[in-house]
Amino acid sequence: MITVQDQKVQLDMVTTYQVKRPGIRIDWVSDQKNRQFYYDGKAFTLVAPTLGYYATVDAPATNREFLAALYDKTGVELPLADLFRWAEADSEEDIAKLTSAFSVGTATLDGVATDHWAYRTNEFDFELWMEQGDRPVPRKFVLIDRTDPTLPAFIAHLTWQLNPNLDPAAFTYVPTGTATAISFASPQAEEITQ
Repeated sequence: MITVQDQKVQLDMVTTYQVKRPGIRIDWVSDQKNRQFYYDGKAFTLVAPTLGYYATVDAPATNREFLAALYDKTGVELPLADLFRWAEADSEEDIAKLTSAFSVGTATLDGVATDHWAYRTNEFDFELWMEQGDRPVPRKFVLIDRTDPTLPAFIAHLTWQLNPNLDPAAFTYVPTGTATAISFASPQAEEITQ
């Protein structure tokens, strides 16, 4: 975070993801805020459980279509959404945006051997540490916004549970009796479609 005096301040949070096709569930908890994100292949719901509010809009049927349309229609950007989009078959458009990419070398993170890669686009620098071996999953991600002169950074350390048994109900929000429905501020938020 950048303060009004242009000082960089780091804020920590714990974010838990559950992902299937289609479906994304994110629980984001920090001392500053608590948010839940639900996408089940039909609807997207953002919940502020501590405040007691939620907003829901219709959504496309695939994770990639959903992630591509979400910000334009609601102003919401999911944390680490790019990690999910790059795995899709039609990621050539994202790859074409790269202006450079190179191997930094190897690094050990939390006792795990990784390959460290650095990438650049016209607007961002980002680094990715991929686990070596038969589980090539990201273990760390760093993003620097070069469009801002203060160069704000986002850093994520990742742990994985591969192929868990996921309850389909976990991806659909069911309002509690105390939650209040509100609308997204965007006038285009009535339906997320491309």
